[in-house]
Amino acid sequence: MPETSPAPTDDLETLARLRLGELSEAELRLLGAAQEGKIANCCTTENRDHPDNDPFHADEWSPEREVRAELIRWLCTSAEATRRIDSRGIQLLASKVTGELDLAYVTVTFPIRFERCRLCADAKMEYVSIPTLNLDGSCIQALNADGADVKGDVVLREGSLLLGRCVCSVPTSGAI
Repeated sequence: MPETSPAPTDDLETLARLRLGELSEAELRLLGAAQEGKIANCCTTENRDHPDNDPFHADEWSPEREVRAELIRWLCTSAEATRRIDSRGIQLLASKVTGELDLAYVTVTFPIRFERCRLCADAKMEYVSIPTLNLDGSCIQALNADGADVKGDVVLREGSLLLGRCVCSVPTSGAI
């Protein structure tokens, strides 16, 4: 009887599990949404503006709403992962991003949107190249985007709160 080869690991969730092990509910939502061009909604109520979805109080959120920064970096840097992400990019709503988000010197081929999210550690985005960066209504520990090349917009509105410090410079080739 001929030997059968194992099924290919073409699914983004399978690849992520091989790389990172167990995944939270929010991470699973993010992986599915990123492939479909949708928002990974981690809100606990239908009303995204409900106080339960306020990122200023993310310390009270359950672990099911957590996404590791390591997963986001992998999605942005792994050729296997990036080719499976829809052109609408990574869109995350009302989640807590744990760990340091390090996208320094990375060329991200799709937009990143963190709406009403809490980035619990620093976001290193020096010299990142990215179509757009949306941090609408999010809380951020510290942001270093010195030399960032953002082709479109950087959105920091609707109550975006920087808890630490921000280092940014405007490149001559684009607008931030």
